[in-house]
Amino acid sequence: MKKCPNCGKEMDENAIFCSQCGREFVKEKKKLSLFERKQAKERERQELMAKSYLTKEQVDSAPFWDKGSIVLEKKGTIKDAKTMAVIRIVISVILFIAAVVWGEISSKGNLNANLKLLVIFAAFFICAIAIMIFINDIHLLTTLNKMSQSQMAIKKIKYGQAPYVYKDGDLYLMLVKSKCAKCESDTHIEEVDGSFVVVCNQDRTHVFKIDTVEVMKECFADKKEGSGSEEL
Repeated sequence: MKKCPNCGKEMDENAIFCSQCGREFVKEKKKLSLFERKQAKERERQELMAKSYLTKEQVDSAPFWDKGSIVLEKKGTIKDAKTMAVIRIVISVILFIAAVVWGEISSKGNLNANLKLLVIFAAFFICAIAIMIFINDIHLLTTLNKMSQSQMAIKKIKYGQAPYVYKDGDLYLMLVKSKCAKCESDTHIEEVDGSFVVVCNQDRTHVFKIDTVEVMKECFADKKEGSGSEEL
C-alpha cells in the first residue's frame, strides 16, 4: 500500500490517481548504476551520430537543388586570406612563447601559492588558445595553397561554415538563400564524400544535391559577360 501525499488516503501500489482527491502519482525514476548510465549515454551518442551522418546512398538518391537559389558572397582575394592566416600564425607563436615565459617567471617569483597557481592556469589557458589558432590557420593556409593551384576550386574549409569557392584569385562563400523545399525550414550546405549538398536544419533526411559544375559555369559565365551579378 502507498499513501497519497496530498490527502493521506491509502491506495494500491499500482494506483495512478488518488480515488479521494484525484492527485496523480508521479512514477519514480529507476536509479541507474554507473555502468547503466554509461550504456545509456553511448546509445544516445550512437543514435545522434546515426541521425546526423549522411551516407553516400542518401546523397546519390537526393533530388537536385534549384541552383537559382544559391548565391556567392565575395570574401576578398586568396592572397589577402593567406596573408591574414600567416599573421595569425605568427601572433599565435608569439602568444604561446610569451605565455610560457610569463608562467615560468611567475612560478619562480615571490608570489604566494594561490596567485602562482592562478598565473600558471592563465598561462596554460593562453597556450591552449594559441595552439588552436596555430592549428586552424595552418590547416587554412594549406587548403588555400591547394585551391590556388587550380583555376577554379570549391572546398569546405571550416566546420559549420559554408564552402569556399576560388576563381581567378578571388574567394567567395557559397550560400543558400531559400528555405527547405519540403518543410520550409532554414538550410545550409555540407560536403559529403567530395559532393556538396543542401541540408535542412530541422530534418536531416531532407537532402538535395548541388550540381557544382553547372553552378560554377553559370555563375562565372554571367560575370564574364559583364552582368556584375554574383548570384548563381
